[in-house]
Amino acid sequence: GMQCKRCRRIGAEVLVLSLFLLLSAGRAFAADEALIPAEAFYRHPAIDRAELSPSGERLAVTTAGGGSRISLVVYDLQSRGGPTLAARFGEADIGEFHWVNDDYLVFTLTDAFESGGDQQIAPGLFSVRADGNGLRELISVRRDRIVGRRSGREPLDWNHRLLYVPAGGGNDVIVGRVGLDADNQWTAISPMRLDVTTQQTRSLAVGAPEHALGWIFDPRGEPRVVSATREGVMRIYWRAPGRDA
Repeated sequence: GMQCKRCRRIGAEVLVLSLFLLLSAGRAFAADEALIPAEAFYRHPAIDRAELSPSGERLAVTTAGGGSRISLVVYDLQSRGGPTLAARFGEADIGEFHWVNDDYLVFTLTDAFESGGDQQIAPGLFSVRADGNGLRELISVRRDRIVGRRSGREPLDWNHRLLYVPAGGGNDVIVGRVGLDADNQWTAISPMRLDVTTQQTRSLAVGAPEHALGWIFDPRGEPRVVSATREGVMRIYWRAPGRDA
């Protein structure tokens, strides 16, 4: 039942945390005996992030895996087999990632060797099956040469961002088109549903106030609260369930 799935989820997360603490403790004890090489301070962690699939049957992990770039791998907790490589790029690192449902993940890209202001790529957004097949570029990163096996429609423009991943196991995520002024400052965000398997979109901004920047969604992905700022004044709007405006 749901309680058992929750137990598996908590158990897997505790396991990952325990392994991390053991590795950290081992490095701490070793430091008493010998100097730590300088490169150890700049090396990517063995495990960067971990997240269970909605059913608790799969565990996705971002890891450098002995390489120079952070990749995304998936463990099948039922078969207890080795990891499956879901996504890896030669010129970028996997950044934020989330399960959309038990079969699909979405993730952004970053360059772990560059600071935030020096990033040469936008975060973009990609979807991929847990077995590493069906990679789609959903939001452009502005550097097409990074992508070697993209499929599907043309991606949304680079000035879109992932906002929310609804619960319930559907194929949709919530992304937002970011409005920019002449100084590249964010002026508004227009949210929309995006199907990660077809790349079809549906606007969620109907009836939204101008200059809306902050959005809060309910677990199903419907907008409930929005904040809009203009001339230094912030206004908060709330929409009741079942209402379109």
